[in-house]
Amino acid sequence: MSERRRVSAVLRDFRNDLGRWRRLHEQSQKRYFSGPGRPGNNRLTEAQMYLISEAIMFKGFSSYERLLEEIFVLYCRGMKDVKGRTIKSYIHPENAGHARSILKSSMNFLEWNSVDTVISRCDVYLEDGNPIKSALAANRASLEIIRKIRNAIAHNSDEAWAQYRKVLISELGALPLKVPKVGEFLVTTNKKSGKPQKVYLTTYLDVLENTAVLCGG
Repeated sequence: MSERRRVSAVLRDFRNDLGRWRRLHEQSQKRYFSGPGRPGNNRLTEAQMYLISEAIMFKGFSSYERLLEEIFVLYCRGMKDVKGRTIKSYIHPENAGHARSILKSSMNFLEWNSVDTVISRCDVYLEDGNPIKSALAANRASLEIIRKIRNAIAHNSDEAWAQYRKVLISELGALPLKVPKVGEFLVTTNKKSGKPQKVYLTTYLDVLENTAVLCGG
C-alpha cells in the first residue's frame, strides 16, 4: 500500500472507486433483460445481473476497508483531517509501515470490517477516537448489515448464510418463502430509501460513502 500525505487524497480515490461501481451498476441495469424469449448479445441475463451486483458490493466494501486502514494510519502519524485539524495519536511511528507494524502487533493481519473492532482500535490509538469512532458509531447498524452481506458473498458457509437470512428479516420484515440470492436481494427496491426509491445496493454504497466522508473529518 503506497504512502499517502493527505486524508483528502485517500477519500478522493475512494469516491472515485465508488463512482466506477455506481456507473457499472447503472449500465448493467440498462442492459438487464426481462421478459419472455432470449436476450440478445448486448443484454444481460438475470444470473449475470445478480453476479455483477454481488461483485460491485464486494468491491465497494473492499475499497471501504482499504480507506479505513489508510486514514487510520495517517491519523496515527499525526496527519490532519480534511478540515485541517490535527488528530492526536498516542503513538509516534516513523512512517506508514512502522505504524502498521505497531497496529498489527502479534496479529497475522489487521481487520477493518468489524465496527466494534475498529472502534476499540480507535480508543487505544487515537485521542477520543474521533473522527473515525464517531463516523462508525453513527452508521453502526447499516455497516453491520453490509458486512454480513459481504460475508455471504465471500463465504459459502452455514454461519454466513444464517447471518444473511437475519439481514433479510431485518430489511424486508420477514424471510421470503424463497430465499433470494444475494445479488437478487441487492437489486431489490428498498422501500425505506425515500424518493426516488433506490435498490439495496445503491443504499449500501451510499452508507459506505457517507461513513468515509465522516471518517475524513
